Order: sequence, then structure tokens, then C-alpha cells
Amino acid sequence: MPRHLLYPLEILHEGLSFVLRLKNHDLTIKHPEAVDICDIASLLFPWFPRIAFELTAIMLLLNNAMLVGFHVFTGAKSEHQ
Repeated sequence: MPRHLLYPLEILHEGLSFVLRLKNHDLTIKHPEAVDICDIASLLFPWFPRIAFELTAIMLLLNNAMLVGFHVFTGAKSEHQ
């Protein structure tokens, strides 16, 4: 893809990131008890907050496991070694 076509996508990405950051800030100001992403999931799904909390925690653990597996299988080296 030519470089001049990437600029609108970068601007769109930065704008979306900024709006989501503001919404996240508003949510944390309105609900100071929401400490982590699992608490935010339970707030976003009030019909089944416990299930949303646990599903989010499971997805985060699976995401971490996949990232570790990806680094192991590709032979990625850490900068801290």
C-alpha cells in the first residue's frame, strides 16, 4: 500500500484511540470501584455481571497464553536476557 494512503488510516486510528481514551476516563470517574478491565466488563453487562467478569478474565488469560506460545514457537528473544 502506498504511503500516502496510510495517512488517513493513521488519523482515523488516532482519533478513535483518543475518543476511547476519553470514554474510558469518563467511565472510571463515574465508577471509581472499577479497578480493572474485568470490573469494567461487569459494568458494561449488568444483566450477567459475574459471567462477564469471569469470561473477561478467561479471555485475558488465553490471550496471555497465546502470546507466550507465539513467542516460544517463533523463537523470539527478550531484550532482558
